[in-house]
Amino acid sequence: MAYTLTLPFVRSATAGFIKVDQVREILSLSLVSGKNCILFGPGGHGKSEMTAAILAAITGAKSRTQMFGEGMDEARLYGGINLGKLNDTENPVIEYYPECSFLSWDFAVFEELFDAPTSVLMTLKDTLTSKGLRNGEQQFPMRTQSIVCATNREPGEVAEIGAAAQALIERFPLQLRVAWESYSSADYLEMFRTVGRVQEPSPISLAELEGLKTKAKAVVVPENVQRILAEMIANAVASGVTISPRSAMYAQDLVRASAVINSRSQATKDDIQAIKYLPGCDELAVKISEEIEAAVKRADAEGKIRDAESRLSELQRQFQASQGSPIKLLQVAVMATSFGDLLWHLFLHSAGGGDGNVIRRLDRQHDGDR
Repeated sequence: MAYTLTLPFVRSATAGFIKVDQVREILSLSLVSGKNCILFGPGGHGKSEMTAAILAAITGAKSRTQMFGEGMDEARLYGGINLGKLNDTENPVIEYYPECSFLSWDFAVFEELFDAPTSVLMTLKDTLTSKGLRNGEQQFPMRTQSIVCATNREPGEVAEIGAAAQALIERFPLQLRVAWESYSSADYLEMFRTVGRVQEPSPISLAELEGLKTKAKAVVVPENVQRILAEMIANAVASGVTISPRSAMYAQDLVRASAVINSRSQATKDDIQAIKYLPGCDELAVKISEEIEAAVKRADAEGKIRDAESRLSELQRQFQASQGSPIKLLQVAVMATSFGDLLWHLFLHSAGGGDGNVIRRLDRQHDGDR
């Protein structure tokens, strides 16, 4: 099966849209990983419509859209004020009806979230961090599995709003700018021919989707894949990209989600492509395949070096234990010959553009053991 980041029902639900491959991928990853996402960019490109079509194809799920703006306040966000509690003459308190808010939905769509006042952004950040409403004695767990934010604002604009908005953005680790690469007559003709296209729907049940999320949590990420992922993140950070430890953990979660989308219980290096939707990793998207291949070669070289170091240590141990015995010394000589062949192989690969530190590392270990 060809590698993909798109769930079948997501592809089916968005058959009437054009130039949406990345939207399909990021929303598929969001649904399987449970990570919130932001779709941003100029208006009129179908961000809200595509999201609504996908969520409508999840049978048994409760999803709603929450509009944000200047009139948004905490009361509207959390289902309204409980007037009975507020007007209590003995113990008046401000409490809400969270069971009537997004907290009780399976999936939520936030329209123009960053138009809301700073006070709303701050309390929402706390809710998303704690996974529930914390309002004094009123505690309400968040049922929402993932949230999609659709906005016309660019990340740079949002950062200028202030620290509250910037902190909230971090709770939406998946991000994608939705726009066409070109706006030629051929593009518009493609749209005219595609919009409204009818395709036999292939919905998914909420229980099936939750099953995929459970499988994602159990996906095994082998050490070699972790090593490649770590190398890519480290290289990105070294080049000036800001990737926090939290985002690095998100990256591994996306690798797991990618494996499940491809019907696997163990991740492979191909699944690392999913990290391109994390902030700071988008620049890797164009060359991510080349980066993966380069990281694979480096990780393979690292493994061979560790094997050579282990064999060198064993060779030295056997020599010291021989105590001058001709038979044991002959066995050591055979081992040394084999080790020499390995060194020559590593040296040739090093000279051909591999890890140039192979011989130097072994030399340092030999000096240390002496």
